[in-house]
Amino acid sequence: MKYILLLLTLSFFLFGAGANAQELRDVQIEVSVTDGNPEAGPAAYTLTQGDQVTLRVATDRPLVAHLHGYDLELAAAPGDDGVLVFAAELAGRFPLTLHGYDGDHGSESALLYLDVYPR
Repeated sequence: MKYILLLLTLSFFLFGAGANAQELRDVQIEVSVTDGNPEAGPAAYTLTQGDQVTLRVATDRPLVAHLHGYDLELAAAPGDDGVLVFAAELAGRFPLTLHGYDGDHGSESALLYLDVYPR
């Protein structure tokens, strides 16, 4: 009887719990910036907490961008894309803003938004 109970308990943890768990994703986001603006306009990307994110920014001039909430920065230049790789652990809406473009540090335009939903 103990073995049957042990087998049922193990089966639940191995199969039952995994069936309800949400699949985490590897999310690739690419943005091209021309004249300080994203070519497709500032888009919003939907993520789930725990998703692994690779964010790549290509640009026509040197720039520095900041992902608010996560306090991450990337630098990019023509031919040298800026890349951030991180786990989306915080829930909320987070803008990636331009903090410097071709030496101009006064601009903080949003390049995109990450909408991270709880698991």
